Amino acid sequence: ISLQTEEGGWGYGGMAADAAHLHYVIFALYAAKQQGIEIPERTWTKAVAWLTSMQRPDGGWNYNAEGSSPFAVDSYGSMTATAVMGLKAAGISPANESVRRGMEWLIKHYTVARNPGCLYWHYYYLLAVQRAMDISPRQEKLGDHDWYSEMASYLVSKQKPDGGWIADTPI
Repeated sequence: ISLQTEEGGWGYGGMAADAAHLHYVIFALYAAKQQGIEIPERTWTKAVAWLTSMQRPDGGWNYNAEGSSPFAVDSYGSMTATAVMGLKAAGISPANESVRRGMEWLIKHYTVARNPGCLYWHYYYLLAVQRAMDISPRQEKLGDHDWYSEMASYLVSKQKPDGGWIADTPI
């Protein structure tokens, strides 16, 4: 909580906030809240303000306010699912305009085969979608897609004989 930026996000120490850091912090705070740990309302309010300010005109999100990166040009799947997860974790209803527009982006670009709009971080995208859909209120469908069954089938089909998976990230 003490590392939250004044704008409401989290990042590398004193650097600008980004959605990837927010993903793990918000999920940890949400898990703590589920266990009865009191999270200051100001923390949630600032996070929601930062997330909503970062939403792009197409309804999705990217890594940060910088726009493009070497990995994605505009909105992309893992960051959009992260933002939806973060808003829901903060108690924002799926009927909220930002959540609704983020869900519309995810539905429009839905796939389990890659991180839509991005060159890398495929499995991170799948995790972000799972968390966005599982946080209350749980959503069984993403548009017409049974996201859980589709992701599970995809992951099982890609598992290597040694039990692992091959990542798509060259870093």
